[in-house]
Amino acid sequence: MLYNIRDSFQLVTRSTHVSSSGENGVRLNRYSNKIESGRGASYHEGYLDLTWYIHVHKFKFQSGITYANIGYKANDAGADDGWASI
Repeated sequence: MLYNIRDSFQLVTRSTHVSSSGENGVRLNRYSNKIESGRGASYHEGYLDLTWYIHVHKFKFQSGITYANIGYKANDAGADDGWASI
């Protein structure tokens, strides 16, 4: 979702949920694999981004944070979670 706080500030949020009926049937994509590795039965991710437009779209400051959690059905692990920021 995109929220314009003022003319110069913008907030972006995103939420993702993926699940599989099989054991470790969810395979993470290239970028999520940097936060969490491997496969799992379910994957949850949340993203928050704040952008400050200093000079319209030509000069801006952008910062974001991601939280990811992967759950397993197989007895090879429990659940993993991690944070990443840009």
